[in-house]
Amino acid sequence: MNLTEIRTEVSLHLNDPSQLIWTETLLDAAIRAALEALGRALGGAFALEGLDGALETTLDESHRQVLVAGAVAHALALRVSGRFEDARAGGDLPDRRADWAGVQMARFEKLLELVRVQSHQTAETAPYAPWDWEEEEG
Repeated sequence: MNLTEIRTEVSLHLNDPSQLIWTETLLDAAIRAALEALGRALGGAFALEGLDGALETTLDESHRQVLVAGAVAHALALRVSGRFEDARAGGDLPDRRADWAGVQMARFEKLLELVRVQSHQTAETAPYAPWDWEEEEG
């Protein structure tokens, strides 16, 4: 898994395989944001080969679809916020794009929660501090 592969998958999900609408700069920012969110959910920092000079991917392949879903959501959010807007947008397009972005972001957040819970369930050590229980006699 590397930056080029993830860019391609995200572009396909955004119906822009030639990347005429969704530029590499926007896609990279979206992929970076999704990777950081995955890192927060899993409790670590991850690298993707080709992104920000990373020489190897440290994210497990099993999280590929979550990364792609997050990158799609973040790409839509970036366009809606106007950070990467262009003059080609139609009058009602931002409203529809905002709705699409909201749905995709909600989906990504649910996937992140699932990843977080699964990582806690499969962890060899508890991902939280032990809780000392004291019974009161009474």
